[in-house]
Amino acid sequence: MQALFEQSDIEEIMKIPVPTAASEDIHLWHFSRDGCYTVKSGYRLLMTNIAISNSAQHAPGLWNRMWTVHVPPKACWEAVNLVYLVNDKATNSDSFMQWFFGCLECWPHKLLPTMFMTIWSIWKYRNDKLWNAAERSTRVNIKLAVDFLNDWIAARKSPHITHSQMNASEEELTWKNPPSGFMKCNVDAGSIEVREAKAMSLLDAITWAASLDMQHIIFETDSKTVVEAVHSNAVDHSDFGTIIGECCSLLSRERYYKVHFTRQQANIVAHNLARAAISHASPCVLFDAPSFICDTLIHDCNELALS
Repeated sequence: MQALFEQSDIEEIMKIPVPTAASEDIHLWHFSRDGCYTVKSGYRLLMTNIAISNSAQHAPGLWNRMWTVHVPPKACWEAVNLVYLVNDKATNSDSFMQWFFGCLECWPHKLLPTMFMTIWSIWKYRNDKLWNAAERSTRVNIKLAVDFLNDWIAARKSPHITHSQMNASEEELTWKNPPSGFMKCNVDAGSIEVREAKAMSLLDAITWAASLDMQHIIFETDSKTVVEAVHSNAVDHSDFGTIIGECCSLLSRERYYKVHFTRQQANIVAHNLARAAISHASPCVLFDAPSFICDTLIHDCNELALS
């Protein structure tokens, strides 16, 4: 590498995680988090490349007001793809866009969610009729749109939190002993690349525990993304997905290894150690607790004694 690359490039290359298991090279889509192509990521790339902010590419209208209307996801976006709509204002409009923004400017804001959902329902029915030969009356169409909107609004209302749930949330803010027969290993990372770094911290911990033939370990991390990825079957070809794949491979061979999520407040010792590790040029092993985590350890012990 010294003969081929500059030192700065070598340092960046050495940061790339290398999987321990051999695998075939595959094509990746660089513009999505998981390396898989999606229409959404392709559209975003296209809009960036054609400079959508250019006035020639931007349709005039009250776009900001449109995005403030509370409706289920995609309703606004799909509505503007309808070309024509017949109603009282259509006679003074040359296109759907002109009609749409005319209504957006004149109608009271409280009526706009119903308007958007009705347009979305008509658009959806148009597709169902075209591709699935579906038949529904206008009255049924409108009722479905209104019912869907009302159900969505009701689902977004804050749920009632019981007293036991409140207590459970408070308990999650402190470190807890593992169940009988298990040891607990808390992990964290101090790198800027949080997603990959936190996954790498879990991989290092599992690898270390397996190398010592340790059994019955609960690995705790404050990254929900990592925990959900470990327990998911989703395809992810990104660097993050490669690291998670390595974790899953090790976990599949270690029957009594578990990965749990914990809040950062209950993972503060690992968090502080990870932050301090940034200043170290190379890996190190500590046999005594550093002074900067002693107060936290004492606090956790006191909380355990009171519980």
